[in-house]
Amino acid sequence: MSFGSLADEWDVVVVGAGLGGSVAARRLSESGAKVLLVDRATFPRGKVCGCCLGPMAMRTLEAFDVLPALDTLKVARLTLATPMATRSLALGTTQTASREQLDQVLVHRAEAAGATFVGGCTAKIDAAPPASGSTTVGLRSGTNVANVRAKVIVDAAGLGSHRGATAGRTAPYIGLGAMLGEDTHGMGTDELRMAATSRGYLGAAPLADGRATLAAALKRDAMHTAGARDVALHELADLIGIPLPAVAHATFRGVPPVRVRQAAQTGNVFRVGDAARFVEPITGEGMGWALAAGAAVTPHILAHLRNASARPTWPRALPTMLRKSQRRCAGVAALVHRPAVLGALLRLLPATATSGIATAASGRSTQWRPA
Repeated sequence: MSFGSLADEWDVVVVGAGLGGSVAARRLSESGAKVLLVDRATFPRGKVCGCCLGPMAMRTLEAFDVLPALDTLKVARLTLATPMATRSLALGTTQTASREQLDQVLVHRAEAAGATFVGGCTAKIDAAPPASGSTTVGLRSGTNVANVRAKVIVDAAGLGSHRGATAGRTAPYIGLGAMLGEDTHGMGTDELRMAATSRGYLGAAPLADGRATLAAALKRDAMHTAGARDVALHELADLIGIPLPAVAHATFRGVPPVRVRQAAQTGNVFRVGDAARFVEPITGEGMGWALAAGAAVTPHILAHLRNASARPTWPRALPTMLRKSQRRCAGVAALVHRPAVLGALLRLLPATATSGIATAASGRSTQWRPA
């Protein structure tokens, strides 16, 4: 594409048009800011991970009147399986939606609010962003390049924004995701499924269009031999009743194997979603965190635009908003990574007692709410 029609100066450049970036671009535009939203992908885009909408995500989408535009599927149960035991647990407010549709709707809503969106475009931010003044953002689309200036940058590029940089210590798990076509997964339409073994875990979620998403985290030390990945995936899929031919023919995509914990704000760069901190989500909590952060960052950015020399407030507000939920999720993840303990718990406790495993990470916490 050509950048000839783009303005040279912007109040805010949002890098990453996923959940947090698009919501932030929309709210900032509605508040009168001049916003440029860019993403390296072209939309609609396929995305194999992140389709579960828990209570936090649902509240934000309802507040922005997005749900009526989505084809969602309500899931009532979570089936947890280990080699020791399998149990089906009741879920609360949880739905699934395809990321192709959800991300596209959010981008369109941002454009309708006045944001300018450019897809298929990479963005490079100055390594040392200033506390005040403008920052140069280098844009590239194929052979076309341009530099624009922004008073504020929103880094919503997820884990990808940290490639080539020191993003955190290497995680012991390798993340994988895949999409299964219609009528190939043998799942019920009202349940999430998750299996955990000593090799890792696998989650499966149905979508309203008949497809299903698979998300796995496999131990690095179990992947050294040829074919070990397929053995691990087949073992996990078998535990939750996913047909092995469907898994064998699925195309799995990797996730950057890092643990990110960056400052929520550095100079005039504000971070939301995984770009700020990556905590391993289990049943879609990461989507809720990104949406809530994208909505909540707006007043902090507007305050910076009014007075860039004032003390930053976002570095404290973001972790305060998400700390309880992320800690609960980290605890649930630790349990899933210990299948023997999880299996013993599933065997010993009644279903009503273990239902907390499914909902603990999405419990009440301080978060953005509409004014």
